[in-house]
Amino acid sequence: MFYAAKVIQSGYKVAYVAEAKVLHSHNFTLKQQYKRNYIEGYEIEKHKELLGNVSQESEGLKLVKYVSKGLLSHGRVLSFIRFGFDCVVRLMGSKAGRKAYLNGED
Repeated sequence: MFYAAKVIQSGYKVAYVAEAKVLHSHNFTLKQQYKRNYIEGYEIEKHKELLGNVSQESEGLKLVKYVSKGLLSHGRVLSFIRFGFDCVVRLMGSKAGRKAYLNGED
């Protein structure tokens, strides 16, 4: 994210190719997900000018809607429930990280 922002600010372009196939998985526990998003929230708040002050929540909500729709349309109710817990933990971690940065904590 930060790399792409710096590339764009340097006059280069970043391309998004919707047809590209990528296998992507973290398989984090909820505790690991919280910690990851705490750090992410801290760093995003720290460098928000670099990222054009984009709302992390609005982008996250787009992802939640897209994934939820896909899971439910395929009848994957248990995965949907797990995804819901994961999203709550992500949001809590991110908010805590941003708050820590604003309060001058490390």
